[in-house]
Amino acid sequence: MSKSLNLYMETGSFPSTAKYCQVIGKLYEVEQNIEKALINFERAADLFQNEKLSTFIANDCKQKVAHFSAQLEQYSREIAMNEDLAKQSLNKNLSKSSVKGYLLNAGLCQLFKADAAAVSNALEHYEELDPTFPGTHEYKFLATAFREMPLSSRRIR
Repeated sequence: MSKSLNLYMETGSFPSTAKYCQVIGKLYEVEQNIEKALINFERAADLFQNEKLSTFIANDCKQKVAHFSAQLEQYSREIAMNEDLAKQSLNKNLSKSSVKGYLLNAGLCQLFKADAAAVSNALEHYEELDPTFPGTHEYKFLATAFREMPLSSRRIR
């Protein structure tokens, strides 16, 4: 499949390349090779998005990248991916309900980083991004978790 992928890339057949990257990512996911799965899903997401092939599939691949990034403790990458997905979803009726989940996932990774200033800034940013977010259970959970975080586990800059 990798050889086919390279041939499609060389010939400029980006739709096929994107699909192959996604399939290869799924195969690595089944094998529990998270690093290689992440690389292939990220490549697929970029191709689907850049070639304007399918926003839905690109976002599905981005969700996988965010998930695998969190598993690999690459929290900054996961945060950026989920915040990007939230921004994209805000103006789309079909995906608007997903925004709170994306922001929750990003907020959880902020908590894992245990950086009080970053968590506080993130919560403020999420309020600005989606004014309805502070009224959600997800926001209340993040705010409560932040307030209840032991001071000893916070790294305040």
